[in-house]
Amino acid sequence: MLASLNWIALLVSTIVGLGSYLFFVNYIKFLPQNGGGENSRNILPQFIAFIILAFVLYLLMIKSDNHSCMADGLKFGFLLGIGIIFPVFYLSGSKRNMDFNTIAKEAGLYILIITIMGAVLGALN
Repeated sequence: MLASLNWIALLVSTIVGLGSYLFFVNYIKFLPQNGGGENSRNILPQFIAFIILAFVLYLLMIKSDNHSCMADGLKFGFLLGIGIIFPVFYLSGSKRNMDFNTIAKEAGLYILIITIMGAVLGALN
């Protein structure tokens, strides 16, 4: 199964996801973790995390036979984000006494990034 993976699509999706993350966190003002560049210092662990995210997303898309075009990738990434990311962020945030707006903004960032990564994987497959 690993031999049939499109490794270029996986690498492009990783770079696009990491680039989107760094852009949104460093330059968009409404996000709560806006730190003005401090998130780009430790780029290697973030790159490894995005490789793992892209790899798992790609494997899930292949196993569900949902990877034939960009629209499939968009849909799969969005549904995965809504179905997994938002509940995890909500449960984790409510345990840390975060308000709903902050939780929704943080979860929305990752849902958007996973949706973009899914679109890239679907388009390049």
